[in-house]
Amino acid sequence: MNIKENLTLFKEMIQCACPVYLWVYDAEQHLVDTNCPDDIVFAKAFSLFGCKDDMYEYAGHHSAPLFLSAPVGLNWLAVFERSDNELKQIYVIGPVFSSEVSFD
Repeated sequence: MNIKENLTLFKEMIQCACPVYLWVYDAEQHLVDTNCPDDIVFAKAFSLFGCKDDMYEYAGHHSAPLFLSAPVGLNWLAVFERSDNELKQIYVIGPVFSSEVSFD
């Protein structure tokens, strides 16, 4: 399997237990792909809470995965794809809440 096929399978697998989404950003800070049905809302939250800026700032100096949090308890995990030490894409999983949320 190539990366694209693996990502397609992964997007399906992470939603088996509960809705967790995969986001793909390019090196120019553009969202290129997601399986999130409310992508506009969650992408806006990711930016408004400063997580997107923090992610790109971190990506400029590090390669290890990054855990990002928003004050309201939303969390994301970012993993960086590099080629010849150049950032190609960032894969983000989330958002997930840090504790159980009641909708009552």
